[in-house]
Amino acid sequence: MEDEPTTVLDRASRGWRGVDMNPANVRLLQQLRADVFHPHDARLEQANDLAESATAVA
Repeated sequence: MEDEPTTVLDRASRGWRGVDMNPANVRLLQQLRADVFHPHDARLEQANDLAESATAVA
């Protein structure tokens, strides 16, 4: 007999406490969302951020 999908999810999530919502994790989640929903825009934004940080250092 095969497990019901909710049973499998309940078992897999046991002990799950969520994600700490600190600034670094929020930034990573925002970047992931951008990569998934707008992959081309996210790459352009990342390239612009890298260019800005390179000129700030130089």
